Amino acid sequence: MSSFDIYQQTFLLTFVVEALQDTKAPLAVLQAEAQSMMPKLITNWGVGPWKIVWGPTVWKHTLEHDSKTGPDNTWFIARSNVLGQDTYVLAIAGSASTYDYIHDDFGIDSVVDFNAFVASYTVPPTATPRDKVNDNGTAYVAYGTASASYTLLNVPAPVGAASAGLNIVQFLSTVSPSSQIVSAGHSLGAALAPTVAMVLKKAKQWNNLTVYATAGPTPGNGQFANQYYLAFPFIRPGPQPWQCWNKNICNSNDVVPQAWCTNPASGLNLTNIHNIYLASPLLVRLYLDGIVAVAKALLVLSEISYMPITNLVFTSDDFVVPKTRTELDHMIGVQHHDAYFDFMKLPPSVSVKAIHALAAEHGLTVKSERERNEDLPIFGLLKIFQQ
Repeated sequence: MSSFDIYQQTFLLTFVVEALQDTKAPLAVLQAEAQSMMPKLITNWGVGPWKIVWGPTVWKHTLEHDSKTGPDNTWFIARSNVLGQDTYVLAIAGSASTYDYIHDDFGIDSVVDFNAFVASYTVPPTATPRDKVNDNGTAYVAYGTASASYTLLNVPAPVGAASAGLNIVQFLSTVSPSSQIVSAGHSLGAALAPTVAMVLKKAKQWNNLTVYATAGPTPGNGQFANQYYLAFPFIRPGPQPWQCWNKNICNSNDVVPQAWCTNPASGLNLTNIHNIYLASPLLVRLYLDGIVAVAKALLVLSEISYMPITNLVFTSDDFVVPKTRTELDHMIGVQHHDAYFDFMKLPPSVSVKAIHALAAEHGLTVKSERERNEDLPIFGLLKIFQQ
C-alpha cells in the first residue's frame, strides 16, 4: 500500500518514464535500461502496486548521433487497482534530444489541423499550408506536437517489452470501459499527454480518460484549447491543490510552461520569462531575451496564436535570483523539476537526483545541468543553430 495519493503516484510515474531523459547512450542500451530501471524506480520510490503492462518503449530518430543522445520519446502504460478501480496510466516522457526539440517542440512554426489529424492518426501528419491557416475557425496543434503524438499512438512496444508488437491504441482497446485511463506527462510530456488523450477520446469515443499534466508548454491554438476544455473539464476530487484532473499544473517561476503563447493577457506567456529573471544581471537577461525573441519570430510563421489549455498555477518558494549563467542553469532545473516535487509534498527520497544516481549505477552517462537545460523548450532553440 503506497503512502502517496493517486495524483502523487501518477506524477511519480511521469518521472519514472523520464528515467533515461538525462542520459546519453545508443538506442539498444536505452531500451534495455528502460526495461530494467523503470520497474526498479517504481519499487524504490514506493509508488504503489503498479506494473508496467505495455512497454516501456524508447524511440530515437534514425538521424540521431546514436551514442551521443538520449531518447526522442519514451512511454509506457502501468496498471494498478487504485481505490478498488482498475487504473491504467499512460506515462509520456518529456524532452531528451536534439531531434526532440527541433522537431517535437520547435516544430512550432508549422501547424496541423487537429481534427484532420484525429481522423487519420495512423498516417503521419501533414502541416497546413500557411496561406490556408484559419486560426479563428479551426483547431490546430504544433506540427511537432502532432508528429510526436503520431509516434506515441502508432509505434509498437518492442520485443522484450510488455505487450510487444502492440501499439498503445491496440493495447488500450482491450481495456474494460469501467477502468480509468490517465494520460500523464511532465514538460514536453505534458503537451503530448492532453493531445494524445484528445485523439483517443475523439477517434475511439473513449469516455474513461483523464489527464494529469505538469509543466507543459502550450500544444496549440485557442480553438484547440476550447475543444480540450469541453472534452476534459476540470475535476477536483480532493482538497490539496495537486489533487485534480485535466489541468496543466504549472510553477509560475518555471520557464517551460510559458512557451508558446505570446499574448501577455494570458497567465502563461513568453514575456513572463523576462519578468521571472528581471532582477538578474544584464548578461543573464540578454541571453534569455535573445532566445525568447527568436522563438517569437518563429511563432509568427505559424499563423496562429498559441493559447494555453486550462491550467493551475502555483508559485514556488525556493526561487533564488541567479547572478551568473551557471546559477541560471541550476535555477532553471530547480524550478522545472524540484519545485513540483515540493509542491506535491513528496519526500527527498524521491527526486531527480535519485534518478541520476540510479542511472550512474547502471553505468549510463548523465548529462550536465547545462546539457539538460538545452534539452528544454526555449533553450532547445540553441540546437537549431548547431545543426
